Amino acid sequence: MTSLPKQPTIRSIVLGIALLILAILAFVRIPDIVKYAGTALMYVPAKLGVIDMVMPKDVIALPIDKNPSSIMFSSPGKYALYTDNYNLLIIHDAVLGSKAEPWIKIQTEDVQVEMTMIERGLVWHDTPFARGRPIFTFTVNQPGTYEFIHPARPDNMYLVPDVTTGKEVFIGFVVFMEVVIVAGAVLYARRRKIATSRRKRKEVLEQNRERVEQTWSKIKNRQAKSEEKPSRWKKP
Repeated sequence: MTSLPKQPTIRSIVLGIALLILAILAFVRIPDIVKYAGTALMYVPAKLGVIDMVMPKDVIALPIDKNPSSIMFSSPGKYALYTDNYNLLIIHDAVLGSKAEPWIKIQTEDVQVEMTMIERGLVWHDTPFARGRPIFTFTVNQPGTYEFIHPARPDNMYLVPDVTTGKEVFIGFVVFMEVVIVAGAVLYARRRKIATSRRKRKEVLEQNRERVEQTWSKIKNRQAKSEEKPSRWKKP
């Protein structure tokens, strides 16, 4: 007679549901997970001054509920424009596919800023502090107020300093070397720990062996002495 399978406990059911929810959340938030993982890898090199990394204070939110919108740039430099708005991303991909002109314009009273459309998707070195992925890069030559002409949506886009364009290979190399160094250090520490453990175990075995030999030597000495000692009993 075959026995019936055990009934699942409440604890196992709750644990299974929790794991399922975590798996769904992880799948939905894969882009954010990828970006935060990249930021973690870039953090130490950025602190050492080897590479540049966007920080939360560098991110500028650009409301796009009205068209046009304007924003003040306090310093010149290269910038990237991020969005996670699905409709705008569809427009962006459609414009890229048709080889049309950029669908966003940035201008001042007398200057129109040249916009470069980004063709790639999200990658690990994109900043997680701006929602979505970069869709444009541009250069601001003069501080001042700039006007953005764009489709109006009840949402925000985000402006961040562009510190990665043209440096992707170097950033990848730096992070690769960081991983190699950390992995090597962990492996070295692990091997050293194993070697130390083996040495201590060997020392313990040697000490136990010496004790056994000393004990056996004492037993043999006692046996030898008992054999050498004359018997008190005489034959009748």
